Amino acid sequence: MPSKFQRMTEQDEARITRELNKWAMGYLGSKLTWAILEERFKFSRQSMQAKPAVKAAYDVAKRSLSKGE
Repeated sequence: MPSKFQRMTEQDEARITRELNKWAMGYLGSKLTWAILEERFKFSRQSMQAKPAVKAAYDVAKRSLSKGE
Protein backbone atom coordinates (compact mmCIF):
# COMPACT_ATOMS: atom_id res chain seq x y z
CA MET A 1 0.00 0.00 0.00
CA PRO A 2 1.64 3.26 -1.06
CA SER A 3 1.95 6.05 1.47
CA LYS A 4 0.04 9.24 0.82
CA PHE A 5 3.07 11.17 2.08
CA GLN A 6 6.47 11.60 0.42
CA ARG A 7 10.02 12.21 1.65
CA MET A 8 10.88 15.79 2.54
CA THR A 9 13.80 17.43 0.74
CA GLU A 10 15.80 20.43 1.94
CA GLN A 11 13.88 22.55 -0.59
CA ASP A 12 10.59 21.35 0.88
CA GLU A 13 11.82 22.16 4.36
CA ALA A 14 12.79 25.69 3.26
CA ARG A 15 9.43 26.18 1.52
CA ILE A 16 7.49 25.11 4.63
CA THR A 17 9.63 27.35 6.84
CA ARG A 18 8.99 30.36 4.56
CA GLU A 19 5.27 29.64 4.71
CA LEU A 20 5.38 29.42 8.51
CA ASN A 21 7.14 32.78 8.62
CA LYS A 22 4.20 34.23 6.68
CA TRP A 23 1.82 32.67 9.22
CA ALA A 24 3.85 34.24 12.04
CA MET A 25 3.37 37.67 10.47
CA GLY A 26 -0.38 37.07 10.22
CA TYR A 27 -0.49 37.08 6.41
CA LEU A 28 -2.25 33.73 6.14
CA GLY A 29 -4.83 33.98 8.89
CA SER A 30 -4.91 33.19 12.57
CA LYS A 31 -5.73 29.48 12.61
CA LEU A 32 -2.58 27.41 12.17
CA THR A 33 -2.61 23.65 12.77
CA TRP A 34 -0.46 20.72 11.70
CA ALA A 35 -3.52 19.41 9.80
CA ILE A 36 -3.58 22.58 7.67
CA LEU A 37 0.12 22.13 6.88
CA GLU A 38 -0.38 18.42 6.12
CA GLU A 39 -3.08 19.30 3.59
CA ARG A 40 -1.08 22.11 2.02
CA PHE A 41 2.31 20.38 1.75
CA LYS A 42 1.39 16.66 1.72
CA PHE A 43 3.81 15.73 4.51
CA SER A 44 2.80 14.08 7.76
CA ARG A 45 2.82 16.03 11.00
CA GLN A 46 5.48 13.66 12.32
CA SER A 47 7.82 14.24 9.38
CA MET A 48 7.43 18.02 9.67
CA GLN A 49 7.96 17.98 13.45
CA ALA A 50 11.12 15.88 12.96
CA LYS A 51 12.77 18.77 11.09
CA PRO A 52 14.15 21.21 13.71
CA ALA A 53 13.81 24.28 11.46
CA VAL A 54 10.19 23.48 10.63
CA LYS A 55 9.29 22.72 14.25
CA ALA A 56 10.95 25.94 15.44
CA ALA A 57 9.18 28.03 12.76
CA TYR A 58 5.85 26.40 13.68
CA ASP A 59 6.38 27.18 17.38
CA VAL A 60 7.27 30.81 16.59
CA ALA A 61 4.20 31.15 14.36
CA LYS A 62 1.89 29.68 17.01
CA ARG A 63 3.30 32.01 19.68
CA SER A 64 2.96 35.02 17.39
CA LEU A 65 -0.62 34.14 16.50
CA SER A 66 -1.60 33.52 20.12
CA LYS A 67 -0.25 36.92 21.12
CA GLY A 68 -1.91 38.65 18.18
CA GLU A 69 1.42 39.98 16.92
